[in-house]
Amino acid sequence: MNMNTQKIALGMALALFFTSCKVEEEKPQAADNNSTFMVKLRGADLCSYFISKDDVAWASGRNTDGQLGNSKDLEIIRTPIKGVSGVLDVSAGESHSLFLKKDGTLWVVGQNSYGSLGLPDVLQTNTLKKLADNVKFIAAGVDFSFFIKFDNSLWAFGHNSFGQLGTGKTDYEEKSPVKIMDGVKSVAGGKEHTLILKNDGTLWGCGHNDAYQLGKEAQEIQLSPLQIADDVKQISAGNQFSIFIKNDGTLWGMGYNGAGQLGFNDFRVVKKPIQILSNVKEAYAGHSHTLVLLNDGSVLTSGYNNMGQLGDGSTEERRDFQKEFDGAISISAGYYHSLILKSDGTVWGAGSNGSGQLGLGQGNTDIHEFTKINF
Repeated sequence: MNMNTQKIALGMALALFFTSCKVEEEKPQAADNNSTFMVKLRGADLCSYFISKDDVAWASGRNTDGQLGNSKDLEIIRTPIKGVSGVLDVSAGESHSLFLKKDGTLWVVGQNSYGSLGLPDVLQTNTLKKLADNVKFIAAGVDFSFFIKFDNSLWAFGHNSFGQLGTGKTDYEEKSPVKIMDGVKSVAGGKEHTLILKNDGTLWGCGHNDAYQLGKEAQEIQLSPLQIADDVKQISAGNQFSIFIKNDGTLWGMGYNGAGQLGFNDFRVVKKPIQILSNVKEAYAGHSHTLVLLNDGSVLTSGYNNMGQLGDGSTEERRDFQKEFDGAISISAGYYHSLILKSDGTVWGAGSNGSGQLGLGQGNTDIHEFTKINF
């Protein structure tokens, strides 16, 4: 090999070496997106909560009482902000919130109307206060609250004028947690009524029954929990209506149907539980609309649509369930807005955004089609 050939070979070797080094240097590193990969959604009255893979509760919407878990910005939050860490779940009413941490502690924040925070000597707090230990489940109604302990006991506090706490009496308010019953799996609070799911699959209800939302034909207040159905696995309570899913995947409902929230065109009220759909994975009641997730990942909506909460591009109410989204793994309904979670951790929303509850940063504009929310 002559000198020129050696130089050429050496040059090519060096070029190849530095090129490979450059490629290695510029190789993108996998980003840790746990902080913006969402795993759970919770819609409320004028706000929304999004729990990320790293157990942080993001939130957007009205925060005038610190109910988002952010004590610094007591105003309307129009884009999602990071809040409480170590969170397992969140549930919120009209102006108060419950935060369940992974260590089983329950923390409360916001307005204490009727004792909805369970703190007898507090009118309002914009910083989180610890309320209980050994808690596994939480639920907030409009101005009343519940938690279930690890021993499966159900505890309640807040507004009770209609017997919605299930204490057996109509005290105006319960300012401290009161034990209601044992053997409870989950609970759902509506406006003035409550649904209780026990570990044996039986469904119970208490509170107002003015629109037959308890599935009881007599329109009277139910002060203590009354059994409604059995073989139930999921429950949700709306304004004056109730829905639940049975173990066979069928969706049932009862109560007010004036806007078609139960998906029937023929009945203004449904006095007893009636089957609505099948192959249902999740179902959630808003104020007057319903959001349903089927086993195939499709999302169906029905009911009141004044702010576009059905996600069909209009503001016209609909009295039957129609598909509006595909590829969902979970859903949640606020009062007048709807939230959808996809398997890639992205969140989509539609409906009322007047207080920034959709987190889209678009002022008072309501959103009539499901739109991606950025974090």
